Amino acid sequence: METAETTDVTVRQDYAGRARGAREVEVRARIQGILEERLYREGQIVSEGDSLFRIDPKPSEAALQGAKAQRQVAEADLRQAEREWNRISSLYERNAVSERDRDSARSALELAQANLAVAEAGVTVAELNLGYTDVRAPVNGVTSLEDLPEGSLIRATSRNGKYRTLSALAAFGADTPGNVSREALEGYNQWREERAA
Repeated sequence: METAETTDVTVRQDYAGRARGAREVEVRARIQGILEERLYREGQIVSEGDSLFRIDPKPSEAALQGAKAQRQVAEADLRQAEREWNRISSLYERNAVSERDRDSARSALELAQANLAVAEAGVTVAELNLGYTDVRAPVNGVTSLEDLPEGSLIRATSRNGKYRTLSALAAFGADTPGNVSREALEGYNQWREERAA
């Protein structure tokens, strides 16, 4: 008969599962255009602000040029309305023109000022849209598999406006059948932290 000895044994538990982010963020298009370039690898760890995609910027660049030209037209119209107002108001003070002429000149000046404000807003929108051609990661995370290949038409308002899902690094877990031990999740999270470093 043999005697049994007591020893410490490391118990390893393997589980079938799928790693997933507890917080997943969809990266969506803000403008319509052709997906020109993907700037990451699938499964790559990315930092907030990293460029992920580039939408063809040429249409947005042309729209910005058009908006700037509209602003120049509005500025010229405002200068003309200011000159007309100065002339008419001076003549009105000398009783050389009617009150109606003075009111018309004042209205034209106010309209020109409003048109310039609209043109300035158009430039701002065009600059924003040009910036949206460079799609950046909104959070630190791990990229998902490719949803749309280069050359795809992206529509901001439709379902295919979604480029990618990012799983936030700060909140990662695992989907597994049954209960998962705390030690198994801690081991996974330690591996994730080492990989991110």
